[in-house]
Order: sequence, then C-alpha cells, then structure tokens
Amino acid sequence: MDRENVAEALRDVAASLERLAAALEPEAPKAVKGEERRRRFRDWVAGRAEPFGKRDAAEAMGVKTAPDDLLRWALGRGIIEELDGKAAAGRGGGGRPSRQFRYVPKVKERRPPKVKESAPASEPVRGTGKRARMIATDKRVRGLIDQLRADGFQATRAAGGHFKIYDSKSRLITTLPATPSDHRSIDNARALLRRKGANV
Repeated sequence: MDRENVAEALRDVAASLERLAAALEPEAPKAVKGEERRRRFRDWVAGRAEPFGKRDAAEAMGVKTAPDDLLRWALGRGIIEELDGKAAAGRGGGGRPSRQFRYVPKVKERRPPKVKESAPASEPVRGTGKRARMIATDKRVRGLIDQLRADGFQATRAAGGHFKIYDSKSRLITTLPATPSDHRSIDNARALLRRKGANV
C-alpha cells in the first residue's frame, strides 16, 4: 500500500466518524406547539388518577404559568372536568382554594351487530331467476330457531351455512349448523342455550 491509498483510507474513516458523531449527538429540543402540546397534555392527564390543579399542569408541561388555553381546550372537549369547591382538596396561594380538575375517561359504546334477516323461502332472489334457499334444511334446526326468535333471541345467517345466535343484548351465544352432521349437536346446542336463559 502506498502513501496516497493510506491517506485516502484515513480521510474516509475520519468522514465516517464525523457522520457517526453527528448522528449520535442529541438534537436541540424543539418548541412544542399546537397539536403536539395538546397531545402531551392529554397523555399526562390520562395518566393521573388523582385530581390536579393549574400549578400541577404547569409543572408537567414545563412552563411557569398555568396553561389556561390547554385547560379550556380539555374542558371543552370533555377530556377533564372541574371539581366543585367541596371536592377540590388543593389550596392556592393566600389560603384560597385553587381550581381542581380530574380526567374523564371515555367510555366506548359497544354497538350491537347488524342483524340481517334471511329471505323467507317463498320469496325469489331478485335478479337470479332462482328461488331463495330455505332458512335451514333440517327441521330440528328450523324449529329451534323459531323457538329462539319467539323467546327474544336473534338468529342471523353466517358464512358456510351456519346461524349465529345472539341474546337480547346482542352478545353472541352460539353458532348452529344449518345441516348438522351429528344428531347430538342439536341437543348440545339446546343444553347450552338453556344455560344461557333460553326456554328451549
């Protein structure tokens, strides 16, 4: 190896080390604005189990004054609620009670599944020129579904020739085959449905 090759290799190593040092050097903290600031505040509030005051919120956000704009924003969105004077335990300066807030967790409402009623066997399927399939080909399954519907349960047609049975609160109870291959499957389904409150 001659001197020029060694010098070039050393320059390449030095350039690589500079790039590595620049990549490892921490970036200067950027000013947190707008949506990012709101997201941080929402995350901080959601992690608190106990009520908090304006001073706590200011400390958490790393500012000296209370973030009134964030409090107004969170109150308007229903993320937090203000406690009344009796529930507020904190005290501000001068012996006066400070405003206290607490996080209001969102409760997701469960929507019941959409119930699709199968077409009765007497009505033709539009556009096909064919008649609709029967609801269930097995007499025992048809009778069981009729009893369940009379009892307030819902039965929907599922893929592969099965029926999904839901209770009055739209919770899935069991699945029934339209054409059971085993004579015990209907009796087992009846026993399960009785345990769930059905009168079958």
